[in-house]
Amino acid sequence: MTAIMPGYISFRNITRAKLSFCLSTLLQPIWRLPSETDRYGRMRLGALVLAGCLCAGAFSAPTAAQSQELESSLASAEGPSPCAAAERVGRPVVKLDRLEFPENVANAAAYVAHLKRVLRREAARADWGAGRGARIEYRFSVTKLTLAHKGDVLAVTCAAVGKLPKGKIARSRISFGGDPNKPRDVVKRVLEIVARGVITRLAELERLRRTGAAG
Repeated sequence: MTAIMPGYISFRNITRAKLSFCLSTLLQPIWRLPSETDRYGRMRLGALVLAGCLCAGAFSAPTAAQSQELESSLASAEGPSPCAAAERVGRPVVKLDRLEFPENVANAAAYVAHLKRVLRREAARADWGAGRGARIEYRFSVTKLTLAHKGDVLAVTCAAVGKLPKGKIARSRISFGGDPNKPRDVVKRVLEIVARGVITRLAELERLRRTGAAG
């Protein structure tokens, strides 16, 4: 009995006469069956494409390199082990422990409220490398927020720092130009970009820490 590996088909037992009969059947024009065109026409076209692909490169048995490549592909497709997946079930509790914002900025209260919403959203989206039952706390500080009119553009510069326990720090800085007639919208947009950058980096640091602890 000839062993057939997944992804390969052996034609050793198919005679030339049988193959010719199959191809001649597939090549029949669709219009010969006007009442069954929708059902059998597409079936013959699909089978014809498959037969062409098989004839092009599947008549030979897989080489050792192909077999090894197939095994590697199957192994990588399996994904993480069940134990690792079980540890990552659910989402961790991510809490903002402290938020610092410059007091000399106009409309600071509105910006702080907006920033808290953004941080909550980004923290929920980020991959922290932890699952249900884990608790992660971080601090976020806007260290600089300035607005300057440069011609017909409002230039906003913002710098922020995020901190995890044990001295893990993420920093982000951006200068952004926008409509001078909509300063609040520009500032909110800048805060969103900075918050996303800091949270993404903090989540990466936490994943690395947990991976190192598990290893």
